[in-house]
Amino acid sequence: MRGAAVIAALLASTLFATAAGAQGRYEGLTEAERLIRDGVKLEEEAAALEDNRPKDAAELHEEALGKFEDAIASDPENVAGYVRLGYALFALNRFEDGARRLAPALKRWPDNLPLRRGYATLLFAIPARRAPSTKLVCLGPLSC
Repeated sequence: MRGAAVIAALLASTLFATAAGAQGRYEGLTEAERLIRDGVKLEEEAAALEDNRPKDAAELHEEALGKFEDAIASDPENVAGYVRLGYALFALNRFEDGARRLAPALKRWPDNLPLRRGYATLLFAIPARRAPSTKLVCLGPLSC
């Protein structure tokens, strides 16, 4: 699960840098943007705990998931909330749930690349969807 958490944290940082916090200031954020920012911080903390305290990390991922759900409830038009929701569910190994919950958002925003990547990542992670001969290739210590 460590690799998934690291990937989720890196993607969280990248996504948030392009979202509300791109200019480095947080005043004037909407409620949804504030919740996403808080959820990303929780995911980063969780990634740091994965090796030594996996239960604490899982609790932080769950808390982050709640933030992203609240962000979507606050502003259903903020696609970043859906993207982050998908990565939080990926970090929690809830691949089918994540794919199911992102499918309506993907229909709404079919050209959103981060959303498409998150959805595809969740689909690929569902073991039953992989062909028996599919092997995951590790490209380095952070990719496995």
